[in-house]
Amino acid sequence: MTLMYQVMRQMRQHMDFSEHDDQLNPYHLHALFTLAQRPLTMSQLAEELSISLPSTTALVNRLTWHGWVERQADERDRRVIRLSLLPAGEATFKQAKEARYRKLKFLLDAMSDQDVAALERIFHNVHARLCNGAQSSKEN
Repeated sequence: MTLMYQVMRQMRQHMDFSEHDDQLNPYHLHALFTLAQRPLTMSQLAEELSISLPSTTALVNRLTWHGWVERQADERDRRVIRLSLLPAGEATFKQAKEARYRKLKFLLDAMSDQDVAALERIFHNVHARLCNGAQSSKEN
């Protein structure tokens, strides 16, 4: 566990976000990544990010202030707010994703092909176990 925490901490320190470092934190990036997949409601985004609705509102306020995300009232239910990326949000996300990819590639280039394959297999196994565990706990 100690090694895992050390590696995760070091990765956070070394995986810069983009030229928007002073504006873009891990929650911003995660929200942009999530919204790049598809537009979501505030509640759906809160669930995806595993944060409270008030925290999501504060996060979305910052994202809209930067011009990255747009809020739209649902046509059928004005209480529902739909969120989507604006072009500036897509560009910021793309730039941050590319910067992270370059950093990750730098780390993986130091590993053998066999080690990279083993790491990928391990991450797939951990992801599958966590997904199955989440489904099992919801069923109980």
